Amino acid sequence: MNRNEITLQEMFSSVIEELREGGRWGTAHIYQSAVNAFSAFTKWQPMPMRRLSPTVLKRFENYLRQRNCSWNTVSTYIKTVRSVYHRAVDRKYIRYVPRLFEHVYTGTRADRKKAL
Repeated sequence: MNRNEITLQEMFSSVIEELREGGRWGTAHIYQSAVNAFSAFTKWQPMPMRRLSPTVLKRFENYLRQRNCSWNTVSTYIKTVRSVYHRAVDRKYIRYVPRLFEHVYTGTRADRKKAL
């Protein structure tokens, strides 16, 4: 992969392949759902990882909420993007940007009461 032009979608594909090879099918499925949502958000245009910004991430969060995704789904998808981002940084495909994910939701919420 070209370090300067790696896209988020390419990096996701690499991570998903690694997860499947490791037998982590459920995790791979979540990552696939996240990249599908992000690709729909970008209207299926590749997103160079160097263009990830707090603004892009906030817009993605808003896009998911407008699609009636729960806060927990939003958090899961943002956390998978963050994980893929950190792997790209570790592989030196991109530079680390401090606090990139600071203003997007990555928590969990109890959306409904659990039965006893």
